[in-house]
Amino acid sequence: MLNFIRQSPIGPSRETNAGMALNTVTNDRKKDLRTFVCLGFVLLVLEVLIPWMAGIWGLLPRAAAPILELALYGPIALMTVWTRSAPARYHMDKSSLWIVAGSGVFLGLAAFGSAESLLASVGFALALGFLLRGVKGRIGGFRSWSPNTLKWTIFGAGGGLVLGVIYAVPRAITSVVTEPVDKAGGITILAGIAFGFVSQLARSSALEEPIYRGFLWGALRRARMTDWVACVIQAVLFAAAHRGYGVSGPWYITTALLGGVFFGLLAWRSRSLIPSMVAHALYNTVQVPLLVILSEVFRQYR
Repeated sequence: MLNFIRQSPIGPSRETNAGMALNTVTNDRKKDLRTFVCLGFVLLVLEVLIPWMAGIWGLLPRAAAPILELALYGPIALMTVWTRSAPARYHMDKSSLWIVAGSGVFLGLAAFGSAESLLASVGFALALGFLLRGVKGRIGGFRSWSPNTLKWTIFGAGGGLVLGVIYAVPRAITSVVTEPVDKAGGITILAGIAFGFVSQLARSSALEEPIYRGFLWGALRRARMTDWVACVIQAVLFAAAHRGYGVSGPWYITTALLGGVFFGLLAWRSRSLIPSMVAHALYNTVQVPLLVILSEVFRQYR
């Protein structure tokens, strides 16, 4: 009897362990395939559809914006849930996750303001619900905020402001201002910049950063490319996606390329999307105020 007990396997057999390992690999491959399909879709929207529409109308139709934003946010929610077992591979940490979740709330409420975009609001609610339910109980797998993240966030904020100056100065020198700048109060200007930052953080940053500096970067690394190669490729695609806009031009594309490289370096070195999100949002926020102010300054000296 004792010999029988000693010889009897207590745990799973080798065949069972091999089968479980094979199922895990198969499931991982399925998740990778689904992630790559979603990534291909959002890149098609960013690289082809939006520049094509912007090239036709100059600026995107207001009614189309919520639909296009949902076409990006929905796949981001799906990919975040599908990659929740290894979020660090895609530079997704807890803070980045909460900003993406907050973006869904912001965009859903913004779309709710117009009757024709009611369906988009429902879509944002469904995507947000799927995201929160998918990461429920798995939040411990996401990295927490760290001093290193704070350091790179502060550095990224300064870099975002510098990029805004690099973009605005040449355009201000060559632009022609026909109307004087309204003399708004300092509090009004600061309030406008603060709201603009929140809006850009929820829109541009929370949509583009997970795609380019997150899932695309991770996919390139999965394809055995180095971080430097991934940084260059995502920056080129990021700049290419900004062609065709009403404000586009050689200098706009150049600064977008510089921004893509800088945002990529922030995500890479910090292993978080928070620094690149903050830098991206600040860069977008200060472009127009700096351009207007500097144009007025240069106009007075012409």
